[in-house]
Order: sequence, then structure tokens, then C-alpha cells
Amino acid sequence: MALVYVAYQNLLDAAFGRPSLIATLLIMVVAAIYYILVLARRSDWNLHGPDELAG
Repeated sequence: MALVYVAYQNLLDAAFGRPSLIATLLIMVVAAIYYILVLARRSDWNLHGPDELAG
């Protein structure tokens, strides 16, 4: 609920808040497109933790 309030207040601030929200949303869209087009297609892509790397 607090995050929605902060986002709403930033949306009302046309000088700094609104451009920041737009930039954040654009970054999220680019990251999602990259995930869909590149990372999701890799069948051998797995996240390895420190225990798996140690042997």
C-alpha cells in the first residue's frame, strides 16, 4: 500500500517524479523484453549457487 502511495505522489510531481517513473517503467520493459527474447530461450541457462560451484 505504501509503494502505491509513493508511486501516486511521484506521478503527481511533473518536474521530477513523473519522468523518474517513466524511466523506471522503460527500464523494466527493456529488461522483460531481454528476458523473453534472450534468456528464456537458453535451455542451458541455470543459476548456480556457491555450493554448486565449490564442488
